[in-house]
Amino acid sequence: MPSQRSLDKKNERIRVEAELRTSEERHRTILHTAMDGFWLVDMQGRLIEVNEAYCQMSGYSQKELLAMSISDFEANETAEETVAHIQNWAKFALNPVTGVKRALFLMSK
Repeated sequence: MPSQRSLDKKNERIRVEAELRTSEERHRTILHTAMDGFWLVDMQGRLIEVNEAYCQMSGYSQKELLAMSISDFEANETAEETVAHIQNWAKFALNPVTGVKRALFLMSK
């Protein structure tokens, strides 16, 4: 039979996971309905999420953008410089629950 402590840990994990799901749903709703363009990249600079406003601003489809990296449209930096900048920014972007590092960029019309 599980101890009270293990049950408490399990209940806490379930609560935290539910809060995380709610937070992620709210995040997606806000960003995907925003009039500002945004894109989210992984630690290598690959686009992993974009909203419709950014698609319209860039002239690329969502499918095209999700196959790209920042270095595909950033002419001022090398791919290595971009990755270094992302890693520096990610020091402030670590999700304490999941441990996932992501960088979010917003662009106004």
